[in-house]
Amino acid sequence: MTEYDLSPTGAKILRGNESGLVDGHGAALDKLVADLLVVRNPDGTKTMTPKGFQALAALEAAAGGQAAPPVPRVVLVGCSAGKLATHQPVAVSDLYTGSLHWACRRAAQALTRTGGRTLVLSGLHGLLELDARITPYEHQLGAPGSVTADRLREQAAALGIEQAQVTVLAPSAYADLVAQVWPDTEKPLAGLGGIGSMRRVLAQIAATGTVPDRGPKAPARAGR
Repeated sequence: MTEYDLSPTGAKILRGNESGLVDGHGAALDKLVADLLVVRNPDGTKTMTPKGFQALAALEAAAGGQAAPPVPRVVLVGCSAGKLATHQPVAVSDLYTGSLHWACRRAAQALTRTGGRTLVLSGLHGLLELDARITPYEHQLGAPGSVTADRLREQAAALGIEQAQVTVLAPSAYADLVAQVWPDTEKPLAGLGGIGSMRRVLAQIAATGTVPDRGPKAPARAGR
């Protein structure tokens, strides 16, 4: 038995997943949902969470006598309205000039110091690798043409991070979008009431390399 205490039926449900989608006996599914291994989607489908994939990997490793592979760590940093004043393509790592964005980048560096990767989350482009080159743009998340959860899923698959442990350093609108793709997403800035509160949390993350626990608060306005 693994640390997840899977029943035989629960293990069978996880093993029978098709690209993360599962189905099976109601009681066993209820336990998987309660254990945060599976999430029920608004359209009625059931999807394995990153924790569910980790449980499955541990199950298979135990059966084969091998150690379970680690779940990759990914930190998503929100973009910013402030950008370099140029009409030429520029590296994503240099494009965004907002002070909050750079506070997020410093926090992301601390979170990935022992492993992991940082991506920028753009309201227009979605997931951007830091060495990608794009042309500066103006776009507010929620405006026509904004990135969607379906698009993020496609990008996650292309980047090989569908089952990653994800932390999103961005206000609520961005964080809630990401949570549609990774239900177990850590959202340390979501619900904070202002820039000052966000900076304090980011400074703590940068200093400790860990995400602090806190209760839910009022939603914050998203950036661009």
